[in-house]
Amino acid sequence: MLQFGIIPKGKGSWGFTLLEILLVICVTGVLYIGFFNFFLESVNFFYGLNIRSEVIHQLRSGIESMAGELQKAHPASISLLELETGGYTQIQFYEYGSADQYWLYVNSSGSLIRAVRKPGLSWGRTVLAVDVDKLYLEMTKSGLIQLELVNLKKGSRYALTTIISAGF
Repeated sequence: MLQFGIIPKGKGSWGFTLLEILLVICVTGVLYIGFFNFFLESVNFFYGLNIRSEVIHQLRSGIESMAGELQKAHPASISLLELETGGYTQIQFYEYGSADQYWLYVNSSGSLIRAVRKPGLSWGRTVLAVDVDKLYLEMTKSGLIQLELVNLKKGSRYALTTIISAGF
């Protein structure tokens, strides 16, 4: 006859003692807690990478769009506009061979905006990138423009910088 369950050890009996079962439960619990903590740390790590990847993607998209627009600019028409706080944060220019006026800036909601005004019409605006906190511009002595887009997210500073030549 087969017997199931916990049976005291003795002559002709089989099974596990209560102490052995409790020991297995404790060891399993410790291993489970260790694996669970490792799993949570991995999820948090990959979540952080995902946020960073998205921010860098937005900044790169903004930099590439601005560089493309500025390469069409007439070099003599470029003007960097500054705020009262100091530093250049906006740029205006005219497209080479055209009367269209362009204005690149970051609005109060953190979007990089390209505004275009064709002669006789009002400004048309397009969002080039989101999650942009700051735009820094600098004109070098040789006429090159340094662009820097910055995102300040959860205590981290992400920034992309490029230097371009305006015009053809």
